[in-house]
Amino acid sequence: MTITQNQKLVLHNNEEINPISWEMIGVSAKLGDTPIGRFGSGLCFGIAGILRLGGKIQIHAGDQVYVFGTKTMHFRGQTFDRVTCNGKELQFSTDMGKHWEPWQYYRELVSNTMDEGGIWYLGEAQAEGTSVVVDCPEILEAAKNHEKYFIGEREPLAETKYVKLYKGDGNIFYRGVKIGHAEGAVFDYEMIKETAITEDRTLQSEYSLKNDIGLAFTQQLEDEKLLKQLVMCEHGFEADCDWDWQWSDALKKVISEVWTDCPTKLSSKLVRLKITRMPGERFTEQEMTEDQVLMLVSAKAFLADAGYVVTAPVQLIKNTDDNNIAFAYNNKIYLTERSFSQGLFYLVTVLFEERSHVIGHDDFSRGFQTYLIKELITHARKHLKLVL
Repeated sequence: MTITQNQKLVLHNNEEINPISWEMIGVSAKLGDTPIGRFGSGLCFGIAGILRLGGKIQIHAGDQVYVFGTKTMHFRGQTFDRVTCNGKELQFSTDMGKHWEPWQYYRELVSNTMDEGGIWYLGEAQAEGTSVVVDCPEILEAAKNHEKYFIGEREPLAETKYVKLYKGDGNIFYRGVKIGHAEGAVFDYEMIKETAITEDRTLQSEYSLKNDIGLAFTQQLEDEKLLKQLVMCEHGFEADCDWDWQWSDALKKVISEVWTDCPTKLSSKLVRLKITRMPGERFTEQEMTEDQVLMLVSAKAFLADAGYVVTAPVQLIKNTDDNNIAFAYNNKIYLTERSFSQGLFYLVTVLFEERSHVIGHDDFSRGFQTYLIKELITHARKHLKLVL
């Protein structure tokens, strides 16, 4: 939608609105089996928010024009702006929905219009039916980004019984309308099954959301390209979803391929679950050369002298990923040819890191950082013979 200065947003449908729609909160009589609105408060939220933003809102219904404004009132030592309609005092103030952002008011007005089979455009009110006319820069700005708040005609990347996946960055939709945002997500999601939401149209339960999306990932999603992207999400929303369900054949196939190619790319949660879900899979092991054996013995001896005894078994494996140097899995250290590629000092650093993982310090964790800092200070204190 291209918007220029001084334009007004009009939301129109062919039925004449009844004033009870803003005179009484909690009355919802939407047509159809799956209306977006359900609480009978969306229009009031929109009116209150627009007035609080300093905007103007009118409703044209046939030959009637309803102009909304405010009147100052005092209650318990505080001042409020009571909403009025053609001078008549209504039963709510501009504090209604005061924690909302402008796009949420826009969402409510458009949702009401969609439920009534209406349209929205820039211009003036129509002579018949109902036209809600909004003059508010923040609402017009939200209209520019309409696709962020409504699915519209977007085509999903995949569809399951529980959820549809779209290109995006974590917007959560229900019945085509945005109801939240998942920080760090790599896709947008639209919930398909009945989903509980609050009156301000946000999720009642993030746990339920992650549960349903986890079910979709583990049992219904068949697109291997999407699954591969999902199983390699170490951090963020997708990694936190519930993967602890029975795995589909498609998911097992993808995990097996990632595991064989580069196990370090598989999220740590799935690595742990894989032990019980796919216990029979092994890495392709190979024998060390004589030079590699000597380097490993020297590296372990160096670390032992420094107080870091490597007790975990060490195995050389074949691996096609150039970025994979080594990793720890199931209390065992796995080295690749690249672990030996830069000499003894490099092998010592690799072995020290994997030993740290074996004893319980995960990559990218605060615990691992703290452990390394403490070890550094401990050795510095011994070298300098300081008492701390």
